[in-house]
Amino acid sequence: MQQFDIIQKSLDLKNHFLGMAAHDIRSPVGNIYSFCQLFLRGTIGNLSPEQQKVILNMKDMTMHTLQLLNDLLDMSAIEHGSLNLRPKPASVLSLLRQRIEMHRLYAQEKNIEILLEEEPSLILYCDPQRFGQVLDNMLSNAIKYSYPGSRVWLRSSLENQQVMIEIQDEGQGLSAEDQKRLFTPFERLRSKPTGGERSTGLGLVIARKIVDAHGGTMACESELGKGTTFKIHMPQAISENLNNSVPVAS
Repeated sequence: MQQFDIIQKSLDLKNHFLGMAAHDIRSPVGNIYSFCQLFLRGTIGNLSPEQQKVILNMKDMTMHTLQLLNDLLDMSAIEHGSLNLRPKPASVLSLLRQRIEMHRLYAQEKNIEILLEEEPSLILYCDPQRFGQVLDNMLSNAIKYSYPGSRVWLRSSLENQQVMIEIQDEGQGLSAEDQKRLFTPFERLRSKPTGGERSTGLGLVIARKIVDAHGGTMACESELGKGTTFKIHMPQAISENLNNSVPVAS
């Protein structure tokens, strides 16, 4: 028991340090990203084609670093039990449509079609911002690992008095071995993004923990070479919830 306590304290110290480091580093990295945007807009002067290429690469690397820092902060909050949720009734249709619109340009760049099959009247009881983060990650992943010219489906339905949301793609699929490691932090799977995109290795882990914190579940169904489907089951808003909160506007 004493050895377990020592290990637990070491893990807590590590998570605390990562959280502090990510918080302190995020501001200067954000400033670098802002300066890159100023350069690319020509605010500070005209750039040669070669200079533009360098600044664009710097901007992309900085954006990836910011995503990693945000993921580390989320992981730190989750590990410390300080992931504060503000649940209220939210229209599933509105949440899905908002996320599709946010990722439309990304999908178009890869010639990927996003299809929505919804049950319009479903109301979900969740923290809209945090659950939106889950949908962002799942939809982004589906596009990231899908082939150009393929399709991604978002579906919503009511199953056993719970709201079920499916995200299905026609991508590479996952091996049985990769599925075992899917929700392990920083794991690198055999499947690779089809457009050379980067990954922090934390997005799916955070998404599942946010779903867990809502009292929901997330599962993966996949076969190598035949695409992947993620199924999320979440609490449905009941009459008591509806009396206390206002649904998300469409």
